Amino acid sequence: MQISPKLFGSTCMPARPILPLLIAIALTLVLSLLSGCAGGWQGAKSSSSTTVLISSPENQTVTVGQTATFSVSASGGSGPFTYQWYKNGSLISGATSNTYTTLPTSMGDTGSVFTVAVSSAASTVTSSPATLTVNAIKPAITTQPVSQTVTVGQPASFTVTATGTGPLAYQWYLNGVAISGATSNTYTTSPTTSSNNGAVYTVTVSNSAGSVTSNSATLTISNPPPIAASLVPSSATLVASILTAVGVPKGRPKPDISTPDEAYEYLTRLKEIILYTGVSDCNMEEGSLRCDANVSVRLRGAKEFGSKVEVKNLNSFRFLQKALEYEIERHIGVIEGGGRISQETRLWNQAESYTVSMRSKEKAHDYRYFPEPDLLPVHVSAAWRDAVKSALPELPEAKRRRFVQNYGITLYDAGVLTGSQELADYFEAAVKAGAAGKAAANWMQTELLRRLNDSGKEITASPVSAAALADLVKLVEGAKITAAVGKKVFAKMFETGRSGAEIVEAEGMGAQVSSDSIEQIAREVIEKNPDNVAKYKSGNEGVFKFFVGQVIKATRGQANPQAVNEILKKLLAN
Repeated sequence: MQISPKLFGSTCMPARPILPLLIAIALTLVLSLLSGCAGGWQGAKSSSSTTVLISSPENQTVTVGQTATFSVSASGGSGPFTYQWYKNGSLISGATSNTYTTLPTSMGDTGSVFTVAVSSAASTVTSSPATLTVNAIKPAITTQPVSQTVTVGQPASFTVTATGTGPLAYQWYLNGVAISGATSNTYTTSPTTSSNNGAVYTVTVSNSAGSVTSNSATLTISNPPPIAASLVPSSATLVASILTAVGVPKGRPKPDISTPDEAYEYLTRLKEIILYTGVSDCNMEEGSLRCDANVSVRLRGAKEFGSKVEVKNLNSFRFLQKALEYEIERHIGVIEGGGRISQETRLWNQAESYTVSMRSKEKAHDYRYFPEPDLLPVHVSAAWRDAVKSALPELPEAKRRRFVQNYGITLYDAGVLTGSQELADYFEAAVKAGAAGKAAANWMQTELLRRLNDSGKEITASPVSAAALADLVKLVEGAKITAAVGKKVFAKMFETGRSGAEIVEAEGMGAQVSSDSIEQIAREVIEKNPDNVAKYKSGNEGVFKFFVGQVIKATRGQANPQAVNEILKKLLAN
């Protein structure tokens, strides 16, 4: 059989280049597949790249009303990045950029902890915590008290305005002596005689950051009546009657009190001493303490005072002060009009702010002075007097001085804490239980007294004992919890009577990692990262944040950031 060359040529001859062509096509497909796989591998590698923080937010210290800005930067991942900021573990609505700015308006923001979660398509990483410290703004006087010119009997008001972190405390002074009860930004006085002419008033404004004293403001008495100009300050004799189980003892000081303000101050200090010595509870509303006042005036240069008038049975020191102011003015008016002061007993009408005559006492027999045959004379020997004196408890003024000297608190703090024997005892018990003096004073004034006042309770009925408060203070001072968390813990202590440690443990509040544990973890982090240790010691302080982040991460965010910083700095310094 003969094969046609034409057929062979048309069907068989082209078969020779097919094999190389098929090989080329196969290679092309393989290469394409390999390229696709490589691309897939490369893409997978890219999508699994983690987000890395280049810088974490830093701790901020500002004053109230000053903005604090926290920022973070990141790299890695497939981008774009999303951000979410947190305050004390709670999400901050709308805080979704790499920078967060806050404006603290009170001291309550101090100790707040801020973190930020940075996310990409690949992963999410949370920054190390940054703590906000808010300092109080020291008071600054914006409007000074202005000197006043008035006539006798006309009220004069002195006012001061100040800025600073509240609450602001005010104390007015007359000629350098504190005016009891004058604790608002305005002080009003009604000069009763021309002897008030030239009186100098100042005010001290204070808060936890410090205090500032105003310029002096002078009171000038203009155009006093001729006779009034020759009158000297009044003589006021005070009689304080104290109701006790054994009778009604009376205290009658010498007539050396010349102004109603002095009378008020004297009685206030006397009441403190009576309370501290346990003589009486001094409940004026229930009649445990009453006070009478004898008042008279004299012409300047005269040796004897004029007729005295007694204002009887006053159950308020403020009422007594107002009654004396009225009586002094009445005496002067009667004398100026050519009249005569009658020796009598008068009563104070608080509703109408004037005195009314009760009975006349012109002669000694009107007072029915005579020996009481049933009462034997009591002879007080010097030895007995000295023995009683040595047995007296520490009195308020001495206690205030000791508190300032021994516990490092301010005179203002001491004045508040010695307001009663029970309050002073509570403070000292807290200090003896281990609380620092200034810290205990701050917690008592800002948290304890406020809540007692709001609930209408006395210090003796406090749900938080002195020892429990001391334990809480030690938790805060020992960096176991932040100050902000401490306030939340105290609120629960006051409501439930539970201890601070119990609440912190049960509710997972604050940092719960001990300093020893933090140090152990910090040592392990340092040992595993010798390169970063070398960078830090060569001056690259930015790498310090890396160590902080690693320790925080290892403790699952339970370590106190301040303690972490302090321990790391100590270890890296070696």
